[in-house]
Amino acid sequence: MWKIISVKIFICLILGSLRAQSISIGVPVCGVPTHQEVRILFSVEGSGTLQLGLSTDSVSRGKPVYIEGRDCWKEGKHRQVEFLIQGLQPGRKYQYSLHSGKKKWSSPLYTFTTPILWEWRIPAPDITILMGSCLYINETAYDRPGAPYGKSTDILKTMSKIPADCMLWLGDNIYLREVDYSSPSGMYYRYRHTLLDSAVQALLGVRPNVAIWDDHDFGPNDSDRSFEFKNQSLGLFQAFWPTPNPEGNTVPGAYGVVKLSDVEFFLMDNRYYRAPNKLKPEDPNKSYWGKDQLQWLTDKLIASKSTFKIIVNGNQVLNQHANPAKMETLEIFPNEKNALLNHLKDYKIPGVLFLSGDRHFTELLKMDRTGTYPLYDFTCSPLTSGPFEKIAETEEGKNPMRVQGSLVAEQNFGRLSVTGEKGTRVLKLEVLDSAGKVKFDWSVKQDELQ
Repeated sequence: MWKIISVKIFICLILGSLRAQSISIGVPVCGVPTHQEVRILFSVEGSGTLQLGLSTDSVSRGKPVYIEGRDCWKEGKHRQVEFLIQGLQPGRKYQYSLHSGKKKWSSPLYTFTTPILWEWRIPAPDITILMGSCLYINETAYDRPGAPYGKSTDILKTMSKIPADCMLWLGDNIYLREVDYSSPSGMYYRYRHTLLDSAVQALLGVRPNVAIWDDHDFGPNDSDRSFEFKNQSLGLFQAFWPTPNPEGNTVPGAYGVVKLSDVEFFLMDNRYYRAPNKLKPEDPNKSYWGKDQLQWLTDKLIASKSTFKIIVNGNQVLNQHANPAKMETLEIFPNEKNALLNHLKDYKIPGVLFLSGDRHFTELLKMDRTGTYPLYDFTCSPLTSGPFEKIAETEEGKNPMRVQGSLVAEQNFGRLSVTGEKGTRVLKLEVLDSAGKVKFDWSVKQDELQ
C-alpha cells in the first residue's frame, strides 16, 4: 500500500515540476543514422535544461546516458534543440527520450537503429524509402480567399503505417505565405505551424527524415538568390531538418549526401545560388546550383561507388516540354544542365537517376542518350496541396518523355525500394494514393543504368 502511495506521490512531483517549467515538446525529427552518429531535433516551448536519455542493452546495460542539447534557433519562448549523438555502434537499436532533469521524463520513448557494417562482409541490405512534396496545412487567417488550398491529411496517416527506412521530403514542405516571408520570425512561425500539426507529427516521429527545399520553404514563390532573408531561411531549414553534415559544406547551402546501403542520395539546393528565372540564358551570371555546388556534385558522383546514385532536386531536371515561361525546370538554365549531362556521359558514371517534386502531379520522365544508358526523372507531388488535376488536358499532358501510365494527378506519395543480390540489384518506384493503393510501378535493373 505504501509503495503504491509513494509511486503516486513521485509521479505527481514529476508532473508538477514539468508544469512549473511549462515545457511543451514536439516529436523528435530524427536524421538518417550513420554507423556512429545521428542528429535529432526537437521543437520545444518553454525554458529549462533539456537532456536526451539514450540507452541500448548492448552498450549501457539499460542505463540511460544523458546528452546535452543545444539551442539552434530561438524565438521568444519557442526554440529548436539539436542533439548530435556520436560514438554509436553499428547495427544497434537505441532508445531515447527527452528529459527535463535526469529523472524527469518529458516525452515518450523513441528508437533509431544504426546501419550494420555490411561493407566487405555481407551483401548490401535491401532498403525502402517513402517520399513526397508539396505539404500544405491550412490556416484560414492567412490563406488566400476561397476554397482551402490544403487537402485532407489522411495521406500522412497512411504513410505513417507503411514500413520504410526513412522519409524523403522533396521540397515545398511548409508553404511560406506572404505574411511569413516578410520577416524571419514569420518564417519561423510557419515552420512551427506546419511541422507541429498533429498529422505531420505522427509521420515525422515514426522514422528518420531527410529533406531538401524548394521556393515555398525558402521564401516567396519562384524565389531566388536575391531574397533578403536567404541566410536566415537557411538557418531555419537546418534548425528544423536534421541535414547531413552542414558543417562540411565548402560553401553555405541546403545540400548534402545521405547514404542508405549501396544507394546514395545527393541532396541539391536549387534556391540559395539561383539567378532570377528571367535572366537571359547567355548571361554568365545565370546560375542555378552555382559553380561551387555543381563542382561538389560532379566530384561526388565521380568518387561514388554506390550502385545507384540518386540526385534529389526541388525542380525537374530533365523535362524539355514544360512551358518555360511558367515552369522552373532546369531547362531554363541550360549552361548548368548541359554541364551536368556532359559530365555524366564523359566520365561514364553509372546508376544515376533523378528525384524531384514541385509540379503538383507525379510522373516518370525518360531521356534517351546516344551511346549510353537513358536517364530518368521521377517527380512526386503533391502530398496535401492542390493537385494539378487537368494536367492531362494541357499541351504538356502529352509530354513524349513521360513513361506510359506514370501520370498521377491526385494526392499521392512515392515508395522507392532497392533489392536483390550483388550485381543484379533492382530499383523499384511506386506511386501510391491517399489510401495506400498502388497507382503505378516501374523497375530498373542495375545493369540497365551502365
